[in-house]
Amino acid sequence: MYYAVTAAAGERQGRTEMAEAQSVHIPRVKLGTQGLEVSKLGLGCMSLSGAYNDPLPEEEGISVIKHAFSQGISFF
Repeated sequence: MYYAVTAAAGERQGRTEMAEAQSVHIPRVKLGTQGLEVSKLGLGCMSLSGAYNDPLPEEEGISVIKHAFSQGISFF
C-alpha cells in the first residue's frame, strides 16, 4: 500500500514554499507494549542534518518536521 503526504519544500535563498495541503488519512499502529501509538508512515530526518547532502537551515528543518506532524506523521 502506498501513502502520499505533502512535505514542505524550501529554497536555500531564504524563501520557503509550502506544498499544497492534501487531506490524507495516515494509519496508526501501537509501538511496543506501553500503549504508545504512532503513525505507520515515518519521516526519516538524517537528510535534514546533512548526513547525505548539505544540511538544511534550522528554520527550514523545523518547518519540514512541523508540516509532517500537522499531516499526521508522528514517527520520526
